[in-house]
Amino acid sequence: MSRAVGRIAVLVCTYRRPAMLAELLASLAAQRTARPFRVVVVDNDPDGSGRAAAEAAALAVHYVVEPEPGIAAARNRSLDEAADADTIVFVDDDETVEPEWLEALVRTCERYDADVVTGPVVSVFPPHTPRWITRGGFLQRRNLPEGTRLESAKSGNTLVRTSALAGPPPLRFDAAFSRSGGSDTELFWRLGRSGSTIVWSHGAVASEPVPDSRLNARWIARRDFRGGAALGRMMLRDSARPVVLAKGLVRTAVGAVRFVIGTVVHLGPRASDTKVMLFGAGLVASTLGVHTDEYRRGPTKG
Repeated sequence: MSRAVGRIAVLVCTYRRPAMLAELLASLAAQRTARPFRVVVVDNDPDGSGRAAAEAAALAVHYVVEPEPGIAAARNRSLDEAADADTIVFVDDDETVEPEWLEALVRTCERYDADVVTGPVVSVFPPHTPRWITRGGFLQRRNLPEGTRLESAKSGNTLVRTSALAGPPPLRFDAAFSRSGGSDTELFWRLGRSGSTIVWSHGAVASEPVPDSRLNARWIARRDFRGGAALGRMMLRDSARPVVLAKGLVRTAVGAVRFVIGTVVHLGPRASDTKVMLFGAGLVASTLGVHTDEYRRGPTKG
């Protein structure tokens, strides 16, 4: 018998994106579902730049400021603020969700009696996007068949039964990944390895605009490299350093061969090839103690 989802809280962590936050909250207000849910917004900006958007939303929003910098601190604060919820749903502040989004996540959760359900995030490209990016599948994510089992997930569009986080001690996002990124993948990696069921919801669609700052090879390469480095740090907890190094070297070599052949055959690079190569390079880097600082911030005002 499938477990009921119970009380639902939608959790949003935000940092200096008030206009995008307003669009997300509008899409949450437009949800077509009979299931009651509440919204928690945790602002990681000490100046509270998201407060006006939260207060102007067309639905009730519980808004708090988390002054400790770092995405892990903000995510953990959101868990604390939703301590009475049976089910939590993470969505990013630069996303918007379809009207059937929440209902689709919950239906999948109930159908498969899953602990974690994650869904697709569709990239919305500006008209001036370089052709090689869209043609090669860069910055685009797959939409898998309904119910596909996964080893991990990200927090951009993900439902979690709070019982899966109960512990003891309660599972939380690791602050060691705040600056490098990957604290969400790391938490869901731990959940998957501990026996939690993680499945895909094909119809729970969120959309995310791609900013101009990401429409270049340098950003794309750094992102994939960072993903491999973060994965390597996770693997090193259970595997010997030479094992992770060997896997990284093999993956890098295979990816490099695929990149050369794929670029020639398809008259341009493909994301599937470059990701294998750069993830492999990130794995290698992790064994050498290399960390990336994707979310490093400058000094805040005041």
